[in-house]
Order: sequence, then C-alpha cells, then structure tokens
Amino acid sequence: MKKKNKPNARHKEQEEELIQQSEEENSASKTKTSIQNSNNLDLTQKVARLLSQEPLSIPTNTIPPSINLNQPALTTFDPSDFNQRINSLIKEKVGIFGEKIKLYQNQIGQLRKEIETKDQLLDEIKKIRQTDAEELLEKYKQIAETRYAGLLKLQKIQEDALNESRDKVIELSAKLSRVYSGEEERDRIRLEEEKQLLIQSNQQLKAAHDAQRKRRKEAERMAQQAATLAQENVQDQLNEANDEVKTLKKMLATETENSKSMINQINQLRSNASSSSATNHHSNHNNGNSNNSSNQLSNEKVIEDLKNRLSIIGDFTGLEILSSTPDLAKRKGTIYECIFADIVDRGFALHFKIQVHPDETCSYTPALDPERDLATIKITPDFLRQFVRFPTKACAHVYWKLFQAFNLQDT
Repeated sequence: MKKKNKPNARHKEQEEELIQQSEEENSASKTKTSIQNSNNLDLTQKVARLLSQEPLSIPTNTIPPSINLNQPALTTFDPSDFNQRINSLIKEKVGIFGEKIKLYQNQIGQLRKEIETKDQLLDEIKKIRQTDAEELLEKYKQIAETRYAGLLKLQKIQEDALNESRDKVIELSAKLSRVYSGEEERDRIRLEEEKQLLIQSNQQLKAAHDAQRKRRKEAERMAQQAATLAQENVQDQLNEANDEVKTLKKMLATETENSKSMINQINQLRSNASSSSATNHHSNHNNGNSNNSSNQLSNEKVIEDLKNRLSIIGDFTGLEILSSTPDLAKRKGTIYECIFADIVDRGFALHFKIQVHPDETCSYTPALDPERDLATIKITPDFLRQFVRFPTKACAHVYWKLFQAFNLQDT
C-alpha cells in the first residue's frame, strides 16, 4: 500500500505544480490586459479631446504690446490655418486608429498564444492521467493473457501427444492380433505375388517402349527418305518444267520470227501484184496475159503456202492473226487483229489487237464482253484485261502468260 500511495502523492504534486503555473500565467495575462485597458482609456480620452476641438489657452504674456485690451478684438478667418488644422486632426485620428489596430493585433496574438499554451497543458494533463497503478494493472493483464495462451498451447500439445499414443497403441494391438491369427503371413505372400506381377508388367512395358522407339526411329528414317525422294522428284520436275518453259520460249520466238517473215512475204506479194498489174497495162496484151497468169499462179501458190503455215502455227501455239491494217493516219505502226485460243479444247478464246509502234513498243487492246467472255475474263491475267503498252522484247513474256493461263492452270 505504501508503494501505491507514493506514486499517487507524486502525481498530486505534479498536478498542483501545473495548476500553480496556470494560475501564474492567468494573473500575468490579467495584468497585461489591465495595462492594455488603461492604455486604451488614455487613447480614448485623447480622441475625445480632439473630437471636442477645445480651444487652446493662450497665456497673457504672449499677447503683443501693441494690442489694446480695452478695444474689442477683431476675429479674422484664415482658410490656410483652417486647412492645416483639419489636416493635423486627420493625421492624429489616423495615427490613433493605427495604434488601435496594432493594439488589437497584439491582443489577438496574445490570445492565440494563451490558447496554444492551454492546449499544451491539456495534452500534458491527458498524458499524465494514467497512474502507476493503472500501468501495473495493464502489465498484469498482459502477463496473465500470455500465461493463459501458453497454458492453452501446452494443453493442445498434450492432447495431440495423447491422441498419437492412443493411435499407436490401437495400431500395435491390430498388428498383434493379425500376427496371432496368421493374417500377417497371408498378407506377406500376397504382397510378394503383387511385387512379381509388377516386375513382369514393368518388363513388358519396357520391351513395348523399346519396340515403339525402334518403330519410331524406323518411321523417321523412312519419312526422311521419302522427303528426300520427294524433294529430288520435285526438283527434277521443276528442272523439267524450266526446260520446257525455255523450249516453249524458243519455239515462240521462232514462230514469231516465222510469222513476221511470212507477213513480210505477203506484203511483198501484194506489192508485186500491184506493180505487175500496173506495168502489164501498158505492155502487149499477149505477153502481158501470159506473164500475168504465170505471176498470179506463183503468187497464189505462195499465198496458199503461207496460209497453211499460219494455220499450222495457230494450231500449235493457239495464236491466229486475222488481219493487219497499217495506221496511215496517225503513223503509229501496223495494227494486227488476233485471236488467242487454248490448244487443249477448254473452250477459251481471247480477241485482241496488237499495234507495233516505231519506238519498238507494242500496244495491247483486248475486246472482251463481260457477259459473253465471262469465263475467259476469269482466267486472263489481270494486266491483260485492259489496255497496256509494253516493249517489243516482252512479247514472248506476254505470250507465255496467256499460254500458261489458258492451257496449264486449273480453272
């Protein structure tokens, strides 16, 4: 009890010291406020005196000797003195108001400081409210709670150990009963048989796995061989196709040259026929008839031969030249009207015009009807479905694209 009373007495002493400090501060603040009130009263008295505008008492010794006191004094109004007096009064009032404002500001600052000190004192009092007895009680509570938690944990451990020992005893008694009844030997024999079966099944699975691995390796080897053979076959086919393309290009170039030579021969024959008819008109009729008939027969044979050649070329290449008309008006070269058809009886035909220009270029103009030539339009390359102009060297490439689209590609 003595130990408990000592902290209480010390706590009371601290509270008394704090109360004395607060009283001293209150008395100091009261003295300050009284001084400020007296200052305020002095200021208010000064303001009242100025506002009343009392006349200043002039001493008698300041009256000049020239003034006759028996005569009545003349009152004169000086506006400059009046303005100066008003300005001085205004300045004094402004100064008084400024002092009042400063005074009020100081009072507000002091009040704020007092409030802050009071708040600090209240916080300190709140902190000191907890006594030593309460602290000891809190410590005892914590110790009791920790001990209680430890006891609960120990009790749980003991229960778990007891349950474990009980389970072991039950298991041991079951084993002993099985040993006494001969069940243990039967279980051992059964487990041995199961072990042998597992070993046999494991060996079978291993053998099956080895066989499967061998089959997989064999299949991979065969697949690799097949891929190699297929690649070689594809390469051979590709080489054959390239050779065939080269051969077809050569054939196309040859046939193009033959066509050009035959066209030149036909044009030469036409010119010869026209010249022979003009010369024979002025010669003898007998000689002219005989020469004309012989030239006509030879020309007919050449024309027939050329027609046969052109028909054979058309059958082999699919390209037939229907007519040729020189562009005399614009002088841009001869216009050839052509038909390109497939040679495998697929029923496709493309009607177009080719104009050979003097600058070694060709103009391609197709004559396609969307309703009539729908199937032909589908297989015709995109750049040959409309007007296009290309160099003369590219004629073989254009022909190969048409030949490939009409004869080699699947529709």
